[in-house]
Amino acid sequence: MPSHLQWWQKLDLPIDKNLGDVWIVPYGGKAQFQLGYKGYIQLALRTGQYKSINCIPIHEGELEKRNPLTEEIEIEFEKREFRRSNWLCSLF
Repeated sequence: MPSHLQWWQKLDLPIDKNLGDVWIVPYGGKAQFQLGYKGYIQLALRTGQYKSINCIPIHEGELEKRNPLTEEIEIEFEKREFRRSNWLCSLF
């Protein structure tokens, strides 16, 4: 395995497309490690600083309001227009 990919082994996250923790993605002809959002959740939970973390997709038409300064959002789940997900909301 190339040396630039070996450091991910210390994170003890499986490379399994069914789990989505870690991905090996080709960039510029090289394979590179990319941490998926589920991997971030696993690493955060391991710190012991979080009781639980939930992630939900926010579909097109559901996001009513977003304040980038305070990171507050308003979601209206009944207003879903399409199945395509534009955002991912994490609650902890």
